[in-house]
Amino acid sequence: MSYLDKTEMKDPSLFGVAFCAIQVALIGALSGFTLLASISPEPFSSVAEYESDLEGNPQQTLIDAHYFRGARLSPGEWIQKREILLTANNTTVVLTNSEINSWIANKFKKPQPSFSQEEQPNLLVMPGLPNFFIDATQGIHFSMPLEIVVFGKQIDCLLIGEGSFLGEDTIEFHLSGLSINGAAIPFPEELRDHLLDPLFESFYENEEFIALKEAWGKVDSVELSDNEIRLNLN
Repeated sequence: MSYLDKTEMKDPSLFGVAFCAIQVALIGALSGFTLLASISPEPFSSVAEYESDLEGNPQQTLIDAHYFRGARLSPGEWIQKREILLTANNTTVVLTNSEINSWIANKFKKPQPSFSQEEQPNLLVMPGLPNFFIDATQGIHFSMPLEIVVFGKQIDCLLIGEGSFLGEDTIEFHLSGLSINGAAIPFPEELRDHLLDPLFESFYENEEFIALKEAWGKVDSVELSDNEIRLNLN
């Protein structure tokens, strides 16, 4: 047997090379995701603030972990607008970041586990209340704190999403981006139901959410401006 023959026998098959390459790629992707997920994102209260920070720190674009956080203080302004949205027709309701976030803080509660400490599963994900940020050019952004408990060890992180309202007959929210801290989750729109529905499930059962879902059927179109969303009702 010639040296060439021996060499050919020792060469790995194409399937073996591909399989090893996939394994390396998956390990690398998982390691990269874990590394980025460990980076705490920096909050910004406006697009202008973020752009100003970029100008002063252009090197941060290499690993840009940030999110937009809407204001929360809006004592009482949301109450009348809520009533109009739930009961009126053929009108327009304009809501600001702070009004939406105050509405959520007053009408929704952080979910609490329904089992005892002894019954706690090995993996538990507890969502906090979402925060919303609106911008005419950037669309709708939201962030939700997550408490992830793995075998008794708690890890705090942030679920960050962005998207826009699309549709003609029915206006629906479509995701264009989703991440955990600084790690982007691929195919956010395709995975939305699998990822977000379990986290928002406890909110879906809230009477306020049920009323809002019914009122949303009256929304004919949606317009965004700086820190505001305009809901045109039919």
